[in-house]
Amino acid sequence: MLRIRAISFKLMIVSLITNISDSKVLGTPINLIKYKTSHNSYSFQSNINQQITKYNFKAIELDIRKSKRGIKKPNDWWIYHDSLRSWSNVDSLRKALKSIRNVVSHDKSFTSQPLFLFLDIKKLPMTNRENSINEVERIFRQELGSLLFTYQDYISRCGKANNMLNSLKICGWPHESNLQRRVLVFISEGGGDFYFSKLMKKTFFNASRLNKVNSHTAVLNFPLSQIKQYSKIKDSTLFLKRVYKIKKLKHLRKAQSRNVNFIAIDENLKSY
Repeated sequence: MLRIRAISFKLMIVSLITNISDSKVLGTPINLIKYKTSHNSYSFQSNINQQITKYNFKAIELDIRKSKRGIKKPNDWWIYHDSLRSWSNVDSLRKALKSIRNVVSHDKSFTSQPLFLFLDIKKLPMTNRENSINEVERIFRQELGSLLFTYQDYISRCGKANNMLNSLKICGWPHESNLQRRVLVFISEGGGDFYFSKLMKKTFFNASRLNKVNSHTAVLNFPLSQIKQYSKIKDSTLFLKRVYKIKKLKHLRKAQSRNVNFIAIDENLKSY
């Protein structure tokens, strides 16, 4: 009896040491982590740099539009919500990405973790849509360069896979420590649907609504009101999950109790 207990205790110690060692070397897969994120980050009084460094947000969201009151930005995109709420703490995509590049490159917290960016292309132009997406992709590559961890990077690390779903099944998500000082960009709404239907260069990951999940989906993206529905999606445990429209503390507590990865909160909750 004593021998069995001694062996059990020894195995427990070995297991504990192994787990600690693995944690230090490999970190934790990003699909097992909850991240505090900002919803419509450009609408906060605190700028993107402050959101990341002062309030510890690990993901931000940008809504971009090609024109503002009929005015287009040459080789750039506007950042704002709509014509009635056009104020932004940063007004252009390039400015936002320069800020992101600076903080990810120099802030100490990113020596062991990535930054996530959710991109919503509002009113993607019906004409020259492919050119518009190409321009957005080019801006990201020019401003962030090697900091980007792309959809193609992910597929390439999993040799036998040809899409996101197969890659997730074969390789799973990378560990957080393997993505240090990298930026992962998730494109949502109509822009994401068009981007992946055209099988373009695959800089971005796809964040899908619950009713539009496909083989390229990386993130299930849904409002708090649909939080019970995501579990009905086939293979839902494979994907990252992002819930938004968290406006009250009780909403935050509800989201924190669920199996979601990105909890996108409004500014009034930024200190939590």
